[in-house]
Amino acid sequence: MQATTDLATLEKLFPILADMIEAHVSGTRYNIHVDPADGLLYGGGPGVQLTWMDAKIGDWIVTPRTGKPVEINALWINALDSIAQFATLLEFPLLDI
Repeated sequence: MQATTDLATLEKLFPILADMIEAHVSGTRYNIHVDPADGLLYGGGPGVQLTWMDAKIGDWIVTPRTGKPVEINALWINALDSIAQFATLLEFPLLDI
């Protein structure tokens, strides 16, 4: 958006982006959900490799990272900030999450 200032495309994409945010708030597979206590994304469980920082050999999770990986939450906070800025630009109401 910053590079193109294309509001028409942003307006078309905004509902899709908002649905993506809301899906994570509601919860997705692999126990990915927003922790209501702090607003951060939580994910994972036994035997699950979720992030690019995880290592798995066969059934062995070498670096289990169940919980709130910092790099995922950095992207999450950026997504929330971006959707809020987009809503403001489009004069849409902010998401209630």
